[in-house]
Amino acid sequence: MRYQANDQFSITASGFYQTINQGGLDYFDNPPGTEAHYQPFDVPEPFYDTFRLFNLVAEYAFPAFTVTSATSDWSRTQSQSQDASETVQTTFDFPSFYINQGGAGPVSVIEVDATKQFSEEMRLASTGDTRIQWLVGGFYSTYTYGQLQTNPGPGIEAAFGTPNLLVIQVANRLKQTAAFGEASYKITEALKATLGLRRYSYSQDGSVTESGALSGSSTPVTSPQGAEDSGVNPKFTLSYDLVQDLLVYGTAAKGFRPGDGNTPVPVTGADSCLSGLQALGKTAAPLEYGPDTVWSYELGEKATLLDRRFTINSAIYYERWNKVQQLILLPCGFGYTDNVGTAAVRGAEVEINAKLSPSWELAQSGGYTHAVLTATEQGTALSPGQTLPNVPSFTASTSLVFNHPVGNYTFVARASNVIVGSSQVQTYFLNSLPGYDIVKARIGLMGDAWSSFLFVDNLTNKQAFLNDTNNYFSDIPSLNRVATNQPRTVGLTFELHR
Repeated sequence: MRYQANDQFSITASGFYQTINQGGLDYFDNPPGTEAHYQPFDVPEPFYDTFRLFNLVAEYAFPAFTVTSATSDWSRTQSQSQDASETVQTTFDFPSFYINQGGAGPVSVIEVDATKQFSEEMRLASTGDTRIQWLVGGFYSTYTYGQLQTNPGPGIEAAFGTPNLLVIQVANRLKQTAAFGEASYKITEALKATLGLRRYSYSQDGSVTESGALSGSSTPVTSPQGAEDSGVNPKFTLSYDLVQDLLVYGTAAKGFRPGDGNTPVPVTGADSCLSGLQALGKTAAPLEYGPDTVWSYELGEKATLLDRRFTINSAIYYERWNKVQQLILLPCGFGYTDNVGTAAVRGAEVEINAKLSPSWELAQSGGYTHAVLTATEQGTALSPGQTLPNVPSFTASTSLVFNHPVGNYTFVARASNVIVGSSQVQTYFLNSLPGYDIVKARIGLMGDAWSSFLFVDNLTNKQAFLNDTNNYFSDIPSLNRVATNQPRTVGLTFELHR
């Protein structure tokens, strides 16, 4: 909803609510069949997710500048259960799955996660076509996270001597503040330079409370968590208008990702990880990890041709990633995050939009990325020269749109295709995911007051391997689950415009 008080002042409010309740997540065992995941018990694996987002933007236009306030608040609660029977059997090598034969019986791992974030950003930006343009602002956010993980099962006490296999409670709070500014100066009518600075700081504090057989203590033990850092990220851009509607530019910028505390790794008890840590030269996992940083360098162009019927934007880039936050996996099934190694990313991308006729429009984009680790450490299951996990080598997107007036309405037909190349992912092992392509189509009428479309998502009913998933309990070689996409879906949308 938008309220326009006058020509200078406006307020825009938005809200979003979503809830998902399903019998299980969109995973499948890989390879499919009993070789991948043996389930001797019918342990349910329901999933529940509720998400709320509220946003308020206020703008006031003064003669020389505009003031913008953006306030957001969101919260999310997720609950998931996973069958941990095979994981317990594999980890502890019981003689049987069944209680009367010396096993632990059916075991679940249930995790409830609750997150909430509030953020406020205030910006002042100059207006008008003057030689000097500027922007200044401030940012504040608080993020809270809570987790409760339990492992119920009828045979746990008989197998482990305690009714709690493992109970984990996590409480975490992250506060971030930033002050930023950017100024652009037209050196000539064609040449413009831009300099930006962002001063950031963050502090994270929390605790992890554990109890149960796997923690080494039957009574709850609380370990504090904390991390903090501050710094300045610069940005510099130089752009030049070669001719009318053809601009070339170069940009150098630095970014960061906040660090955090680690969940304690057990060094005593039935599932001690001490030997795995000692193999890495440690007696305990680090309690926190710091921020990682990226320097990005980009050269590109933006062109508008043929009386604005054809646009082409392209760029090449290089990124240097330092103190990479990497997951260190231990033979015990637990792990921790640490700042180890560096990486380099080289790539190119292009985006083309063409108005073929008054009714037909074509959009095509594509990208190529060569992302490799240049240095790492023991325990990551990676080595220098390997492709970065979760980075496909190429992507492409194509869409074709037909618009034609029909009385007081516009007939619209659209077809699109997204192609994603193969990539690597890391769970217990480093695995390869095949590439995929997904086709979508929609057809319908659009008017001033309403619009309606018939759509088909995943027209060819392709199954995509989106990601290998980590287990809540622990990762083991015999259990590998893959997140997959939505199958062919046909539906009808109807929208009112006011």
